[in-house]
Amino acid sequence: MGDDTFYISLKNSLKRKLTINLIKDEDFKNLNIEDLIKRVVEDKLNDEIDFNLEKLEKSENKEDIVKKKSNRERLNKTIKLNQDNPKRIDSKAYNRYEKYKSATNYTEFLEAGGNNQDYNYDLEYGNLKEID
Repeated sequence: MGDDTFYISLKNSLKRKLTINLIKDEDFKNLNIEDLIKRVVEDKLNDEIDFNLEKLEKSENKEDIVKKKSNRERLNKTIKLNQDNPKRIDSKAYNRYEKYKSATNYTEFLEAGGNNQDYNYDLEYGNLKEID
């Protein structure tokens, strides 16, 4: 989600939830909604940012496993999927995996019903390997 989309979504949500209550409050009477949103967002961000380094390190390790690649880079890769379906039987993921497990490249993977989330997950957990 882009910054503008996030801001618009937040703005609309705050309008609906806060305007009714805050309009009655004398401290906020002369503020426009943009000023109010800016204050609320700044307060929330300043209070709740978690700088836990352990979480950051885990996040970085995960990105090393699944390197962020553009779809264009993936188009040129030959892939091989584990033919034993590792997903929970009768789940949506299981049914998708059954359809795309015979794919030999990214295009076939998508055409068979796979998506980027499936691709990244299976790559990360070793169910999918990029050969070249």
